[in-house]
Amino acid sequence: MRLGGLKNNFCECNKINKMFQAKKRVLFLRSAIGVFGAERMILELAQAISNRSYEPIIGVIENRHPLCWELVQTAQSYGLKSCKFKCKKPFDLNTVLQVRKYIFQNRINLIHTHGYKANFYGILGALNKNIPCLATCHPWTETHYNFRAKVYTFLDKMWLRRMNTVIAVSNEVKQQISNYGINSKIDVIINGINTGRFNGCKKNLILYKKLGYNSSDIIIGTIGRLIPEKGYHFLINSTKSLCSKLSNLKILFIGDGPLRTQLEAQVLNLKLNNCVKFLGVREDIPELLSLIDIFVLTSISEGTPMALLEAMAASKPIVATSVGAIPQIIHHKVNGLLIPPRDTKALASAIEYLITHPEEASRMATAAQQMILNKYSSKHMAERYIQHYERLID
Repeated sequence: MRLGGLKNNFCECNKINKMFQAKKRVLFLRSAIGVFGAERMILELAQAISNRSYEPIIGVIENRHPLCWELVQTAQSYGLKSCKFKCKKPFDLNTVLQVRKYIFQNRINLIHTHGYKANFYGILGALNKNIPCLATCHPWTETHYNFRAKVYTFLDKMWLRRMNTVIAVSNEVKQQISNYGINSKIDVIINGINTGRFNGCKKNLILYKKLGYNSSDIIIGTIGRLIPEKGYHFLINSTKSLCSKLSNLKILFIGDGPLRTQLEAQVLNLKLNNCVKFLGVREDIPELLSLIDIFVLTSISEGTPMALLEAMAASKPIVATSVGAIPQIIHHKVNGLLIPPRDTKALASAIEYLITHPEEASRMATAAQQMILNKYSSKHMAERYIQHYERLID
């Protein structure tokens, strides 16, 4: 009996070892400047595929931004394997050699790139190694249409043409890259989130008081980088008229970016400093969402905004601009309100409607949460990506 038991245990151990050995390694590559929408999508996908037959590794390429390694730290806090690639020039041959060495030493099965810089190092890293490359295209806007942006766009066309598969995070992003000569390679996969982090998160009263809010306050919240594409100055302008009607209205900005000083100056000029707060980058997003009464997204251009999905999962009434993949997710007066971009009056009117029609707001918030649970979970997103992984690796 004892020998038989040992034999059975040995067989079980063998099965477990084979299972771990069989896990296919996916190297995610990203040159990050913090942990924002694209980085959060990478983390969500990596966590989701790690529960399947894949071992994700988050590879971050160095840049001059002070927060370039934040994605590595966040990945490690999630229990994900990560690595750093030093990069001292815009296109560094030493970085190519580092990536190639890492791919060989760690027996990488597939490279999944995010962004033009990662595309470059991913393609050259896999060159002549018979390793497939898949790129996810997130939205990026040539705000100033300068020479550098044109060069990056041209180079990105070159790298994407060499990819085995290209994923766009929205139909709008697909249209942006449709003239790259890669239409046959493109698929659209909408981002997804871990809904469990946001579903049923109760209002954190300690945090509520810490931020200086009263029980009668109505909190309008938004999450994202403080950049021109987010259209946050329209939200601040609309706040002026709303605050004159509703003295208990508060606006909460969660996130940071190059426009922070400019937006703070706009708030001071409009004498709104008593009702607008800028919190900067925060890790406690589920807790902060629990405090928000209405979530607003004022983007001028978008892909599939992770912050929107998170707010929907938290069952928040939504006002969002009709750009990018947002109209595919938010259906007007069904699970939220859609407004045109850059329209301050429409934004103020939509916010006021949700405040004055609480039953409608609650109904739409519930419908939004149900849509996320049914269609936009990280599990659904991972299943779509895994279909491509299996096709490329096998």
